Amino acid sequence: MRKLRLLGNIERGCWLIDQTAPMNVLAVAQVRGRVALARLSVALELVQRRHPLLRVCVQVEDGLPAYFYSDAPIPLAVMERRDDTHWQEVVTAERNRPFCSDQAPLLRLTVLHAEEESELIFTMHHLISDGASSTFILRDLLLALSGQASASSLPPLPERQALEDLMPQSERGLSGLKRSAHFLAEQAWTFFVRRPLLLAEQQSVPPLERRSAVSHQQLTKEETSSLLSVCRSHGVTLHGALCAALLIAVGAEVRTESAATDNLLGCCTPVNLRRVLQPQIGEDIGLYVGPIVTFHRLTAHTELFALATELTKQLHAARTAGVPARALATQSRLLPSWVSPQQAAKHLYNRLFGTVSVTNMGVLDIPLEYGDLRLTAVHIGGANNPYGSLISIGVTTLAGQLFLNFNYNEQIVSDERIQRVVSATMRAIRSSSTHPQIRDSSV
Repeated sequence: MRKLRLLGNIERGCWLIDQTAPMNVLAVAQVRGRVALARLSVALELVQRRHPLLRVCVQVEDGLPAYFYSDAPIPLAVMERRDDTHWQEVVTAERNRPFCSDQAPLLRLTVLHAEEESELIFTMHHLISDGASSTFILRDLLLALSGQASASSLPPLPERQALEDLMPQSERGLSGLKRSAHFLAEQAWTFFVRRPLLLAEQQSVPPLERRSAVSHQQLTKEETSSLLSVCRSHGVTLHGALCAALLIAVGAEVRTESAATDNLLGCCTPVNLRRVLQPQIGEDIGLYVGPIVTFHRLTAHTELFALATELTKQLHAARTAGVPARALATQSRLLPSWVSPQQAAKHLYNRLFGTVSVTNMGVLDIPLEYGDLRLTAVHIGGANNPYGSLISIGVTTLAGQLFLNFNYNEQIVSDERIQRVVSATMRAIRSSSTHPQIRDSSV
């Protein structure tokens, strides 16, 4: 195998944490029409040739982890599709099945096949993929599968440097160190003075024994249109409203564990960094996201759109200030060379990470038609295994319809708790257009 390059610190941190609990990213493409199974292997080969990181594994050389190229093909499993919920069962199994990172590739595909409807389930190591990466992969595969793409129309993309070497100039050198120092001071103030809360773990489960699960939800096109309309009327983003609904639902759970009626909760928003990197990254796959974590005081009387307004303003200000890149650059600087997988995992999820997380892919800018195939839904989500009591949502919008996947760890978050949180969140989302000031009435 040929050595590509050493892992950057962000990649190394992900590689270390994955050794304690799977860090898988999943994407499901639901398609109507007959999938040509005989063409799948050739289509996968074309996609693998296009994206360099679909040919790598991680091996340690001279004590340092590095990417190495391999000619191993992408693993493919084809199963007979049972019914409309079969894919959810497979997704649960896949999110908990770890990769052997020293064996390439770090992607596998499962196809649930029926005559007129199929699901393509992509499981990727977070080391080489984020949410946007998964949409590029599934789109490229559908183009190749339908015959709409060839080696000339999907040429190989360049090998990329580590994320640290692509950071904006403001995050490098002495100026970057100063920005990191200021960021750390703000983080320390939040941690020690403001003291945000996490959901308590209802049952302690060792990282290697955790089982990540998902609750799939969706809105109709009419509900999605109505929600977008009411968000515009309040001057908030859809993302702000979704975060607010989840925070209010989880806030009710936190109050059952806290003596206080006024609690500070954090919301993590992963942000695509491709446009701010230097040079800008196009449709390359990789881990190109940075976090914005906003903090909000919640009571039993917190109103949905008041909170959504606060979220929208804070997120806009943080984006303008370059917080996602700064947070990632700071995390990279703080990862020592000697850290163990257990130490890296221990510091990943803390009160500064956020009580909840919402990854909103927005309106997916990919075709719906692929020859005889039509893309009807895309679901994206990540395994929560390393994140303890975190409840997160992966959100996509396709053809005017909103799809939401609630991610959590079983037992750490009980079945009863996740049912309450999902129900309260979806109730707030659905009723917001007719009741614009939603209050938490569950306590």
